[in-house]
Amino acid sequence: MKNIGTFLKEVRSEMARVEWPKPEEFIGATIVTLLLVLFFTIYLGLLDKILEWVIYKQIFSLVRR
Repeated sequence: MKNIGTFLKEVRSEMARVEWPKPEEFIGATIVTLLLVLFFTIYLGLLDKILEWVIYKQIFSLVRR
């Protein structure tokens, strides 16, 4: 139990030293993150559709002949 209490005191001490981002920085980083997620979602979705077309329409059509 003593170790847990010591640990929690040290955590509180460390958290007091953390330099938290300003609201503007936080919002900016959030917007950048959301835009990157949107970009990669679209990119991977298009890549998936292109590969699906290549595999099912082009390659499997050769096998069926």
